[in-house]
Amino acid sequence: MKVFLLIPPTNLTKSYGKLKKFSNPQPSIGIAYIAALLRKNGYEVRVADSYVNEYSLQEIMDIISQFAPDIVGISVLTPSAEVVYETSRNIRQAFSNIKIVMGNMHASLFSEEILSKGYADYVVHREGEYTTLELLNAIKNNSPLGEVKGISFLDGENVINNPLMAHIENLDDLPFPAWDIFPLERYSTDPRTEVKKGIVEMQILATRGCPNQCTFCSSRTERSLGTKYRMREPKFVVDEMLYMHDNFGSKVFSFMDLAFPLVKKHATELCNEIIKRRGNREICWVTECRVKPLDDEMLMLMKKAGCMRVNFGIESGNNDILRMLKKNFTTDNVRAAVKTAKKADIEVDGMFMIGLPGETEDTIRQTIILL
Repeated sequence: MKVFLLIPPTNLTKSYGKLKKFSNPQPSIGIAYIAALLRKNGYEVRVADSYVNEYSLQEIMDIISQFAPDIVGISVLTPSAEVVYETSRNIRQAFSNIKIVMGNMHASLFSEEILSKGYADYVVHREGEYTTLELLNAIKNNSPLGEVKGISFLDGENVINNPLMAHIENLDDLPFPAWDIFPLERYSTDPRTEVKKGIVEMQILATRGCPNQCTFCSSRTERSLGTKYRMREPKFVVDEMLYMHDNFGSKVFSFMDLAFPLVKKHATELCNEIIKRRGNREICWVTECRVKPLDDEMLMLMKKAGCMRVNFGIESGNNDILRMLKKNFTTDNVRAAVKTAKKADIEVDGMFMIGLPGETEDTIRQTIILL
């Protein structure tokens, strides 16, 4: 069975105008993981990143025509929803035999609309690897769809929502992402934030899930990665880093975890594993992490292991808004964390939001002048 995984197109010129060069599309680690597991189980897989390649709808249709897949899987986020629906309608008209599977947050949240309007035959919820595999196995073997956990589908005019599949407990059972079928030469890093000039950051995961309670986050919900913090064995994370370095020349890694590190013991073991095994390889990394619970000792070890930058989700310079967001830290904690990171010679990026509920001109000003 042949599977075509599509990252939807975006008109970069229309979206960014003169700032197009700062758009810097990144490869999808979620699609790469799904592709790897499907290949491991005997499926022929092709990935088309229409975002980075700026494929037109006609070019997508030509690729589908040439590859002749049995299944088209599409990742759907809200900004790309309308173009995904248009793509789906065209696939339906031209290739009536192809089954369409949609996943990611928008598809999961709006599965009833997507199915009832015929944009997809199936919607995959939560982590997509094993659910997609079991769905395709059921389609291939004509097995009952009601037994496939984690999907929604149409039965006549009724949308059937099967029980969700449990989150993946042992992340080390997953094969490394299938980066070899991505156009890695097409990706770039924002020149304003690149760690090494001209070196593209490659995505990697050490954990999934997040126990924190930030009110705006969809990724920690039960429809997505959930609240249970699941950690990969440090050995396997470093195995992947060395594999990427030796096979693709990857030197800079960007941890895509919702928050890493959160558990000091795990982070310490990972840093020590990198230090022990990287040898003469030039390996460095960046990560998004919480203002707390980082400390001097952890940041110094992270720096020794190659951490060049931490990205703090600060959000606001007003303590009332931080409480409303359930960030569980204060502006004083933010200043202390930034100071500690700089003491360890680690660059700091802050991520902020303007226009939050309860926001005023004064609270916006507090955010602007925070640091």
